[in-house]
Amino acid sequence: MAAPPALVMVVSHTHWDREWYLPFEQFRLQLSDLVAALCDLLERTPAFAHFMLDGQTVCIEDVLALRPQLEPRLRALAGAGRLGIGPWYVLQDEFLVGGESIVRNLAEGLRVARQLGRPMAVGYLPDAFGHVAQMPRVLRGFGIDTAVLWRGVGARAPGAEWRWRGLGGAEVLGLWLPDGYGNAARLPEASTEALDKLRADLARLLPLSRAHALLWMNGVDHTWPQAHVPALLAALRQAAPEVEIAHVGLEEAVGRVRERVRMESLPVLEGELREPTEEAPVLAGVLSVRSWQKRRHDR
Repeated sequence: MAAPPALVMVVSHTHWDREWYLPFEQFRLQLSDLVAALCDLLERTPAFAHFMLDGQTVCIEDVLALRPQLEPRLRALAGAGRLGIGPWYVLQDEFLVGGESIVRNLAEGLRVARQLGRPMAVGYLPDAFGHVAQMPRVLRGFGIDTAVLWRGVGARAPGAEWRWRGLGGAEVLGLWLPDGYGNAARLPEASTEALDKLRADLARLLPLSRAHALLWMNGVDHTWPQAHVPALLAALRQAAPEVEIAHVGLEEAVGRVRERVRMESLPVLEGELREPTEEAPVLAGVLSVRSWQKRRHDR
């Protein structure tokens, strides 16, 4: 059976650490500026199809604490399907908390997201330092059937799409991001440069995909939306007519992948995913500053 035409799905987003190399309040102020500008962009540019707020609803709460006047605009954009919110409350380190905390995190994230619109029904886990064995069961318990992952899969990845099976047999579709959640961040405005990147990424990454599809994640840590993306993608479609290029939300991207694969034929990964690579370390040292505890946790 011939492979379907190559499909590139551009997911515009930001990844937002609430406190990292700057204090929380400075990051929160920057986030409120970003979201205000995002509302302007989405409202005046229908061609900018979708933007994802990192899979965590605490971003919304942080913004509305400073700019409550944005709530009706966010509600309208989320209701129109142009703003991806949830499903998590925060993006947790799965190995620093207990199982109940993970469950409550997802429950609270869904609750807050429903106050503004429909939560994104994808288990988006872009930057967690590895994944616990029962994450498929947790996601399934909330009616979520897909996990999008980067760290922790390591050399075990049997391509970009597979079934992830937890203890007891619960399964979700696993979509692996080989180059991480920022593989199309800061796309150049010049279509010639972007076309070179597109062709290089297709040559390197498309062989990993049974769906013959590439997720181009257009964003990374603390980045703003790129207003030129719709025009750039139009130029790329003209330059590479053999490739289908779509500007979509992560939910739609997952749906397009599912249309191109047969779940029952996908390979299975079971249990915990905590294998580091040079490009995607799992930073296990964050468990403790005490070396004896780190050794015990590793065992």
